[in-house]
Amino acid sequence: AKMTELQMFLYTHPINAKRESQGQLSVNSVWAWSESQTKSAPHIPPNTHFYTNNSLLKALLHDKGACHALPNSVEQLLQACTSPCLTLVLDDLIAAQNYGDYDSYQQHIQQLEHIWLAPLLCALWRQDIAQLNLQVLSRHPETASAQYMLKPRYRYYVWRRAGQFIEIP
Repeated sequence: AKMTELQMFLYTHPINAKRESQGQLSVNSVWAWSESQTKSAPHIPPNTHFYTNNSLLKALLHDKGACHALPNSVEQLLQACTSPCLTLVLDDLIAAQNYGDYDSYQQHIQQLEHIWLAPLLCALWRQDIAQLNLQVLSRHPETASAQYMLKPRYRYYVWRRAGQFIEIP
C-alpha cells in the first residue's frame, strides 16, 4: 500500500513533469535498502567461468561472457574448460528441498553423486584439477551455507573425521 502511494506521489510530482519535458525517463519508484551489517558475497576470482543450466544466472552473467551451459559430464567439462577458475551451479536439489520432498531429494543426491561428485573427486585425485570448491547453499538465507575445499593432498589426511555432506533440513 505504501509503495502504491509513493508511485502516485511521484507520478504527479513537478520534478517528473520537468524530466518528461526534457525527454528523460520519469522517476516512478524508490529502492529502499538497509546499511546494516550483512554477510558478504563469496569472493569470485577474476576469469571465473560459470557452468550452469540456471536461466537466471545465465541471464545475469550473459554480458560478461563467463557463463556456459552445463556439460553432460565431468569429462566434457574438463575438455571444454579453458579457465583455471570454474564454478558449477548444480541446483537440482532446490525444488525438492523447498517442498520437503525427501524421496526426490534422495534421488537427486544420488544423481549428483553419480554424475558430478564422484567423477570430480576422481579428477581431483588424478590432479586434473588443482582444487575442488563446493558450496552448498542453505535453504534459509539467514543461515550460512556450507563450504568445502578439497585438494589432491587431502586424500592422505586420514586423521580427519568424515562428516555429512548434505542433509535435508
